[in-house]
Amino acid sequence: MNALTAVISVLSALLNLLGSQYTYHSLATPIVKSLLTQQWYSKLNMYLSTTHNELILVTLKLYYALSMFAGGRERRTIHEVFPWDAKVSQGM
Repeated sequence: MNALTAVISVLSALLNLLGSQYTYHSLATPIVKSLLTQQWYSKLNMYLSTTHNELILVTLKLYYALSMFAGGRERRTIHEVFPWDAKVSQGM
């Protein structure tokens, strides 16, 4: 899980850097478009339902970075793919 959390954390940091620095966001747009495909957002949604707190937090951080990308250009898509009705485990 540590490698997976590191990769997701790097993706969110990369989106934060590339999404706020460049005018046309040409470097980060392919990353966002690929993360919003059904294959990848279903994996992200699956990570939110695990019991690993660190994985849940970095996945939420990635969703936040996606929603803030390019001034919120993809917020509607994020709102549609986010698992609002997901059951979360209560174990601590």
